[in-house]
Amino acid sequence: EPVSWIKFKQLVDARNLEPLGRSLETQAVYERHMAEMKRQYGSVANYLTTHALGDFIATTKEQGFDPTSPIATDDFLFRANDFPYYLGDGVQHWVLWCRKRLTPGFDAPPAAIEAIRGRFGQGVEWRYFVNPVAKQSVPQLSHAHVFVKPS
Repeated sequence: EPVSWIKFKQLVDARNLEPLGRSLETQAVYERHMAEMKRQYGSVANYLTTHALGDFIATTKEQGFDPTSPIATDDFLFRANDFPYYLGDGVQHWVLWCRKRLTPGFDAPPAAIEAIRGRFGQGVEWRYFVNPVAKQSVPQLSHAHVFVKPS
């Protein structure tokens, strides 16, 4: 059964991600897809940097890019999660890729908050977190999870 938005907010606000996951069907598709990406490209990170995030990652090679400078709104790229958590109530699961290193946890940096509000609007409800490194599917590429409950 999908997790309701109310229950989801309670879990995230309590910093308890353990009950969250994908539906059995989505998990099976995810596992097949991950295995195929690893087989074809050697790693999921290789696939993402070659295809889905290629142009975005390329910007980190541009002259003047400083990975140590403060995070700004243009350091982010939103992509709908291809394998979202099993949530109800029309909740959208986005991956917020970042050209700079995000800190694991639940506190979005100011630039991420600005980017989320800029993308989805000021009044929309949302939650943000960066998984602990041990739970990240692609630890080589900095990213957060953003969940949005459209009005």
